[in-house]
Amino acid sequence: MQATLDQVALALGISRQRAYQIEAVAMNKFRRRFAAKLQEYGIEVADLLAACEAKDNAAVSMLGKLAE
Repeated sequence: MQATLDQVALALGISRQRAYQIEAVAMNKFRRRFAAKLQEYGIEVADLLAACEAKDNAAVSMLGKLAE
């Protein structure tokens, strides 16, 4: 089940905007850590995208955002 920002905000007793801000911070933190792990293992984002392309278009879309 995937909750909307409104549902998360309501459950946490915060505004939708604050839930969005928390999500944005978490995603940026994830991107930095993931990029560091890729670099640690010598994997280029383009190579990872190419490997995933045939498997799952949704994963490619998510990984493409890491390259931004």
